[in-house]
Amino acid sequence: MKKQIRKILTAMIMLLMTAVLPGTAYAGAPAEAAQYVYYEEGLLDDSAYAALNSQAAEVSEKYDSGVYMVMVNDYKEWNSDLDLAAQSIYEELGLGLRDDRDGIMLLLSMKERDYILLVHGVFANQAYNDYAKDVLAEAFLDEFGEDDFQAGFTDYIEECDQLLSLAAEGTPMTRESNPAYQLLKWLFSLGLGIVVGLVVAALIRSRMKNVAEKTQADQYVAPGGAEITLRRDQFTHMTQTRVRIENHSSGSGGGGGGGYSSSSGKF
Repeated sequence: MKKQIRKILTAMIMLLMTAVLPGTAYAGAPAEAAQYVYYEEGLLDDSAYAALNSQAAEVSEKYDSGVYMVMVNDYKEWNSDLDLAAQSIYEELGLGLRDDRDGIMLLLSMKERDYILLVHGVFANQAYNDYAKDVLAEAFLDEFGEDDFQAGFTDYIEECDQLLSLAAEGTPMTRESNPAYQLLKWLFSLGLGIVVGLVVAALIRSRMKNVAEKTQADQYVAPGGAEITLRRDQFTHMTQTRVRIENHSSGSGGGGGGGYSSSSGKF
């Protein structure tokens, strides 16, 4: 019941701000209520906004890291460079949580169908590293390509939830930790091993077609090549060689910075 009331109040505030400030760039202008979805007029309907904003607010509050979505007609109204334009919008809207304004913003520019994932803050940069950004983009690009923006934003929020959860546990998403990548790597190694084994076995078999197994040592000597009159095995000595094995240790550390990082493309 409380969630429904909050959704209604948020929608009313949004409509009021649109009516009072008709010149604002966003139909979802910043208000005192937690807001995570912003869009220029006509790019998203109110019902989709309310549902997405509620979903993004839940994930953002869970990890204290903002998950934002912004839709504009043309990013070049802020800057001709997409990355700088996204940074200007992030600053203009005052996005981000915690003292370092931690969060991620998915910006869609509709004129030329550009998108950018802009990340800010220490925790957010750990959760959305370069590989994680690629995984995140794969979650929404298919839907955006079909102009199903509500479904694309929903997938975006759900994937952010997964990536933030991993980072909160101290195991941010990496290529090596991705189960899909590990399965593909295992299957490739298995297939390569089978192919190499078959090739080696075929080569050995082709070379042994005319070879018959011998049971006596003198059968490997050419006729008249040697005459064995006495057979005796005598143990003479044993040699031992010891090699010292050095122990080597190494450490690694470090974490993501708190500034901006980004990944962009077309949808």
